[in-house]
Amino acid sequence: MAWQDAEYWWGAKQAHDRWNMVSHGAEVASQTRLADLADRLACAVDECQTHLQNLCEAYAVQLGAQDAETWELPSRCFSDSHSQAVYPAIHSFFWQLAVLRDLLAEFAAGHIFGHDGIATYKGLLDKLKRDSTPDPDLAVKLRAAGDAGGWISVFTSYRNLFTHAASLRSVQGFHHTYQDTRTLYTRSVPQLYYPLRRDPQLLVQQRSSGSATRTPTIPIEPTEPNRSHEPDALEYLASTFDRFVQLAIALSLRSPVEPQMPTLTDEDIIEFKGI
Repeated sequence: MAWQDAEYWWGAKQAHDRWNMVSHGAEVASQTRLADLADRLACAVDECQTHLQNLCEAYAVQLGAQDAETWELPSRCFSDSHSQAVYPAIHSFFWQLAVLRDLLAEFAAGHIFGHDGIATYKGLLDKLKRDSTPDPDLAVKLRAAGDAGGWISVFTSYRNLFTHAASLRSVQGFHHTYQDTRTLYTRSVPQLYYPLRRDPQLLVQQRSSGSATRTPTIPIEPTEPNRSHEPDALEYLASTFDRFVQLAIALSLRSPVEPQMPTLTDEDIIEFKGI
């Protein structure tokens, strides 16, 4: 899912390499703060890839543990111990993507818009809404992504919901996994489905006010989810990561220093001397 089939390139690798070169170029130019920020961005892209792999593997283990009879079912809801690995993988991926989001905002704020001391996407948005900017086109895109219904706004609402209000299974009100099917090469194959509830911002407000709290007299029964408005967690996170990768590549082109490929010389090789 991290490979762009349509473009024949590995976007996350390109983003990592670009920021690695920005870091080295900034170090050569003695811009240590930019070198550190660019290095953290390159690392954040790598760590997001690791979280994506971990989530894919958690899905694969749970799906692989099912028997042939259940694989033949068009859809079902079930519960097993493997969900204990999937839920934390979902939550940790949301957390790491938020780190990447804020690092990109910190770079844009300090090195494109000229606002020092901003280290979060929210802080950048507040500045863009109040002050004039030297790059209005980029400002419009970043503001649109953060406005209600924008893709970063929706992501942030999900992240805040699972970090500060309730875990995914608590928001759903039950601890179940869904299995349905999709067609690959004319063949129907099983897949897992961890639905993300619609309207995450509303859910955050309801959880904060206590109106969504379950009581013993009002049990919450599982209902059949709908992929059209309740996306699968893995597919949503993978596509959101891809959008952050595209943003990371675009912002790397705005580097105030020339990116440079790191090279090794004799001075970089430290001779080991035995004691």
